Amino acid sequence: MTTSTDIVAYKLMADVYKKVPAEQLLKKTALFLYEYVPQVEWCGIYTLEENCFLASSSYDTSSCSSEHENVKTFHIGRINNGRLSVCLYIRYSSAFSGQDEQKLRSLASALGRTCD
Repeated sequence: MTTSTDIVAYKLMADVYKKVPAEQLLKKTALFLYEYVPQVEWCGIYTLEENCFLASSSYDTSSCSSEHENVKTFHIGRINNGRLSVCLYIRYSSAFSGQDEQKLRSLASALGRTCD
């Protein structure tokens, strides 16, 4: 899966550096990871505080818990002057390699810079 994760991450990183608006970039992230990385069954980006709010997802869902099996969470950052924490949730069908996880962490960090 490393190749597909790399390609998606590079495409999205290009948009980060082009300064694509954050809302558009978050939507594109959820869709690209779902569409192009075979192991991704679902991808969502949540704002987390007292209540979870689904900011963007590969398809609609009401679940916001990272306690489900086969879910990885990557912290993106804080938005709205630090009032909201944003996380990338990915439910997967088979495990990510260490390289994939590092690439997704790097992507989440880059997305965080767009949400400042």
